[in-house]
Amino acid sequence: MPEREVYQQHVEEKEVTPDGSDQLRGEVSERQFEKSTAHDERVRRDQEAAENVRALLNGAEATPISPEERRQNLVAYQEKYLPEHVEKPSRIGKAAARVAGWWMALQEKMGRMKVEGRENVPVEGPCLIVSNHFGGETGKLLGLFSDRPPHVVAGEELNWKKSRLRAWVLRKLGMLSVKESLANLSDVEKTALLARVSPQARAGYEAVVERERSGGSPANLSFVHGTVAALTRGDRVAFFPEGLFLYGQKLELHRAYPGVELIAKEFERLTGQPLPILPVGIERNRVGVGAATRVPEAVEEERAVDHIMRQVAAQLPEEQRGAYR
Repeated sequence: MPEREVYQQHVEEKEVTPDGSDQLRGEVSERQFEKSTAHDERVRRDQEAAENVRALLNGAEATPISPEERRQNLVAYQEKYLPEHVEKPSRIGKAAARVAGWWMALQEKMGRMKVEGRENVPVEGPCLIVSNHFGGETGKLLGLFSDRPPHVVAGEELNWKKSRLRAWVLRKLGMLSVKESLANLSDVEKTALLARVSPQARAGYEAVVERERSGGSPANLSFVHGTVAALTRGDRVAFFPEGLFLYGQKLELHRAYPGVELIAKEFERLTGQPLPILPVGIERNRVGVGAATRVPEAVEEERAVDHIMRQVAAQLPEEQRGAYR
């Protein structure tokens, strides 16, 4: 029965009380009913997205196909899922990467920045760059990889929805969008976080907390599809599995959110090749690049993303490894 008809049935079943006021036998008023159904629909969509993610991650192995069929599948996938602003790099994005590269080189020359493991950076082909998120990493990533700037993943609420101007800049830089999550934090930790974030960022953090409090899920297939579409072209993508920057906290690694393994699995399903993953540890005056790795087939007693994050931790000082000591 359509929702409006269900509500109309509530209205028609009303009765008049002795004082002349109307009392609905239904449990909700029209406003409450609409709010309830909107919430239920949001939860349903998020649950469906989460199920789709799990189905994709646990899906059957790809059936062997010919090289031509694979090529056609890749073209179709990219046409369907590659964000329009990522398809062709903008002049602004290229200029920003060049400036970041010059800045990085100048900082190194002046002894203000140290880069270790530069030889581990793949010269060509796709790679997923996985880094810590202490704040200020984007500029250093663009500088380090200025020859082929990566599509840096930025949060939807805190960045893309912040303002039209910011969204325009992110598009010009070829960045990708992802729904944020604070699910790894307890309610007490979330309350403390909201109390210390900057006033400019608080609304975005509150939106994430409210979405998850009302049953919403960060599951985001459009992010996975867009990321994989870019990678299958041979692009680089930079991703922060820790999620949002936690203001005021000690600069150390926090437990990562899943997603890396899903991207890697979808990439391999489409290309028939493992996805190179580059662990990068970024400090204020130092960048460490580890050897390229891949998502393991099976890791005992830990998630695949934790296995990758331990390699990121290896590029950081002991006191900053946090959850991955």
